[in-house]
Amino acid sequence: MRLTKIISCLSGLLVAQLATASPQSAMVDPCVKLVPNDLARVLEHRFPHERLPVSTDTNEDSRRHAASRGNSCVLVASADFDGNGHPDLAILLPGKTATTYRLVVVLGKPSGYSVTSLLIRKESVDNMYVDLAYAGPYAHTDAYAFSPEHGSVEHIVSPRDGFWFGELEGAADVYFFRKGKWSFVHAVD
Repeated sequence: MRLTKIISCLSGLLVAQLATASPQSAMVDPCVKLVPNDLARVLEHRFPHERLPVSTDTNEDSRRHAASRGNSCVLVASADFDGNGHPDLAILLPGKTATTYRLVVVLGKPSGYSVTSLLIRKESVDNMYVDLAYAGPYAHTDAYAFSPEHGSVEHIVSPRDGFWFGELEGAADVYFFRKGKWSFVHAVD
């Protein structure tokens, strides 16, 4: 009888503690933590068919690779891409219902954000990544001849950081914001 009362009392305490627990005590996904709440609302409104990435959108090998390099999320990269002193983001937004994703860049401004959609692909995001690309020179891969396409350049020397976008252990483009627009070099094949 006494044991039943103790268990009942402990159950009551557990329920009371859970009821008063802070929502912040729940584990927040590392990708979600990288996107400010006000920006998340902007992205949700602007891109209703996509959603914020979560770390489990990528395969386990991708997550291990990122963790070994100190990156908690391979679907969000951060730097000051435009040199205005405000943090900027490159984000891969997975589709809500289909196997698609959208690559967007968010430039932080004193009064909010400037959001640009760079591309949409009809494939899974599970093996894709974005990552910081340091300022410097980049050139088109030697694997095949350069063929111009919208936004592509054969060589680039950037005074500011940019970002890599590609497939883990596969092809990758490096993007830089220069002269008010995005340019990329297909640097890895």
